[in-house]
Amino acid sequence: LIISIDQEGGLVRRFTEDNLGNPREMSVINDETFCDDIKDSSRWLSELGVNLNFGIIADIAWTPESIMYERSYGADPGTVSKHVAEAIQCTSGVKTTVKHFPGHGRSQIDSHYAIPSIPLSYDEWKKTDAVPFKAAIQNNIDVVMIGHLIFPNIASDPASLSPRFVKEVRDLGFEGIVITDDLGMLEAAGLDPADSMKKALVAGNDVLLYANTNAQPENLSQQAIDFVKQKGIPEEELNEHVRKILKVKFHL
Repeated sequence: LIISIDQEGGLVRRFTEDNLGNPREMSVINDETFCDDIKDSSRWLSELGVNLNFGIIADIAWTPESIMYERSYGADPGTVSKHVAEAIQCTSGVKTTVKHFPGHGRSQIDSHYAIPSIPLSYDEWKKTDAVPFKAAIQNNIDVVMIGHLIFPNIASDPASLSPRFVKEVRDLGFEGIVITDDLGMLEAAGLDPADSMKKALVAGNDVLLYANTNAQPENLSQQAIDFVKQKGIPEEELNEHVRKILKVKFHL
């Protein structure tokens, strides 16, 4: 089984015994200490039985008002890219994830409660918020988490439900697992759980993440199975998703 956790350090710690700092704090320490701290934290997770950490933030917190300010490595693409690459290279014992594609750092809204809208052009996105994700992919990140963010000048759906944005991940050269952020978060914005599940599958995500949902999990699971049986996704496409998951499991 893939046993996953949100252990970013600082504000987002599921195991509070881990003393890893906020990304904002980590960004100002020297490279050797940064690497040692990431290595110690990831090895500790591995010893506890975790094998996948949703741990690396590639969002750029452009202003102090950003909802991601404490959780981001900085306010410019270069700084964030540098630390994202270091965090990937220093992680030991577990697979790791970069998030929240295509970039949550321009928003002051928490996507746990509403869907942020970020009116950025495609060309500007490619030159700015996309850069740390590209760096992560070039440094062989295992998993990319796609967020519940609407970029209305690029696609009308939240990125997690958008074929356009899943394709953008692939166009950056990523061949690993694309996972949604917690799909239960979309319920707070009024989206129907079954509709979100189907859209996330059609969009091309490899794994659908549910941490909190008001729906019955067994009902959603059955609806997903029924949707696939009804050819909601072509069989070869489904097999390709499974291959990606099995490849990661093989290397655990």
